[in-house]
Amino acid sequence: MPNPPDIEKEMAEVRLRDLREAIDLIDDEWIALLARRFEKTREVGMLKARLGEMPSDPARQKQRARLLATLSRRHGVSLVLIHALFATISAEVVAGHRLALAELARPIS
Repeated sequence: MPNPPDIEKEMAEVRLRDLREAIDLIDDEWIALLARRFEKTREVGMLKARLGEMPSDPARQKQRARLLATLSRRHGVSLVLIHALFATISAEVVAGHRLALAELARPIS
């Protein structure tokens, strides 16, 4: 008969494996959501280019910063982390918008 510390260790190892599997699934969902987000931002970039708008919108960035602060508090996630993540995401989005602007280079009249 296994002694209690062995059973406890085995239970902890099973729990650790289960938690890691759950984290992997969440990561898959998160990355899938990010891909969906980039699909939408590509469309935004094309529309902004057709409308002759600049790739970056300071007013929209301020609005997003306020929203991200609210969301970080609501979900208990570090605002510093959220700003770092979204700065990286935003840089990718703006680069895509610049590319769309360069490709179209003619506004709707």
